[in-house]
Amino acid sequence: LGFDGQGYFYDEKKDEYLQREKGLYLVGSGEAFVPSLHLHGGLNIYDFSEDDLFGFAGIHYLHNNVLSLQFEADNLRSARRNRLNLGGRYFITPSLSVDLAARDLWAAGRKAERIIRLNYFGSF
Repeated sequence: LGFDGQGYFYDEKKDEYLQREKGLYLVGSGEAFVPSLHLHGGLNIYDFSEDDLFGFAGIHYLHNNVLSLQFEADNLRSARRNRLNLGGRYFITPSLSVDLAARDLWAAGRKAERIIRLNYFGSF
């Protein structure tokens, strides 16, 4: 259970975000079918006055603790607002990884994003 209040891709002409915030969301996740294959799903609502309930689902597979493949369908309610995301993560070390991803592959009137990200995981 969580809350996300930040939208993305602000349009100054319309004075609104093209991609709305998640708002209040509920997520469930678990390993299914084969080891290291995780299924995720959830619901979110960002505007309680409109009662717009959205869904999202994803699949994540981690191979030998080195390569991770991910697929996500987001904003599921109306086809023109659906978002499909695809990505991979390569663990150089247990603390350092590289992500390659594509976001908004089914972009209806929006440009798809290509992402390269370096991640460092640590603790203190």
